[in-house]
Amino acid sequence: MFTFAQQNYNVQVKVGQLVNPGKAYLYYQTGNELVTDSAELTTGSYHFKGSVPEPALARICIYQKESAAKMLFNAELWLEKASINVIANDRSAKSIVTGGQLNADYQLLDASKAPERKQMLQASKRVEIGTDAERKSPEFLKQHMQVMKAAMNKSAERDSMYIRSHPDSYLSLYLISISTSSVPFLSLEKELNALSKPLQSTVRGKDLINTINTLKNREIGGKAPDFTLEDPLGKSVSLSAFRGQYVLLDFWASWCVPCRKENPNVKAAYEKFKDKNFTVLSVSIDAPATKAKWLEAIKEDQLPWTQLCDSAGGSEQAALLYNVRAIPQNYLIDPSGTIIAKNLRGAELQEKLGQLVRR
Repeated sequence: MFTFAQQNYNVQVKVGQLVNPGKAYLYYQTGNELVTDSAELTTGSYHFKGSVPEPALARICIYQKESAAKMLFNAELWLEKASINVIANDRSAKSIVTGGQLNADYQLLDASKAPERKQMLQASKRVEIGTDAERKSPEFLKQHMQVMKAAMNKSAERDSMYIRSHPDSYLSLYLISISTSSVPFLSLEKELNALSKPLQSTVRGKDLINTINTLKNREIGGKAPDFTLEDPLGKSVSLSAFRGQYVLLDFWASWCVPCRKENPNVKAAYEKFKDKNFTVLSVSIDAPATKAKWLEAIKEDQLPWTQLCDSAGGSEQAALLYNVRAIPQNYLIDPSGTIIAKNLRGAELQEKLGQLVRR
């Protein structure tokens, strides 16, 4: 029970070949609190020392001395009960993190996913260099989504293999917790139940149990929970106001590149089916301070349907109700308010609507 209790960490960051480095910052989250620590350069290295209630995934960033806006280096690492060393050469180079079992496993798992990352990068580049005609072609988009989906599925398989073979690893618990928006709750529940009891008794484990219980009502066949948010003019709009129509509830943000790339596909579906008892309701998780960017994105992407913003930046209301952990994410809701499909992308959305919506 105490394996995952208080983690006293000791992190040393060796500067290496960084040019004129300034202060280093350590960021991590414990519970709902985002924690920031900083360190000054001393004899060629930075030193962070402290404790966390249980292992925490953290990021270290080093900025240039003359410009706090210019980041020289960043690296991910696990804060765990260990002496951890990080080599910081430059941000284009792969960071080297040593020390601690979690860090060793995390890097090995990440390295195993290199082929899938390469496939997704190549697919994205094909879209970028494609002609307007190609990007608007349903076949081109369908092939793109097939490649992306196959790569993501393979990457998810690697995670599942790790989880099955490491029932006592906190990394297994972490991998399950970050897949709650893409994996059916029954699979999540099965994976969680296979983990050790001490893992299930951690704060993250208990949170995951609560999340799974919530997800049981967010699956296909469940009733879509109602919410009320404001549109760009400050008018309150509820999901229930669209009862009687097929509604694509679409979560996105102005800063989300995959969301912006998916917007043309959503728009094409909207234009094709808007007169056939179908509409789109978009909910942005942009923070209040970036409202101008949200409005600008709506204008740039020419999105004519109802736009709402979760003013709390995804920490409550709609985003919380629908357990939005990653975007883009969407739910297709039928006229009775029942969820009938999730995460439809590209040509899949039009295909599904073609089967359902009245002509």
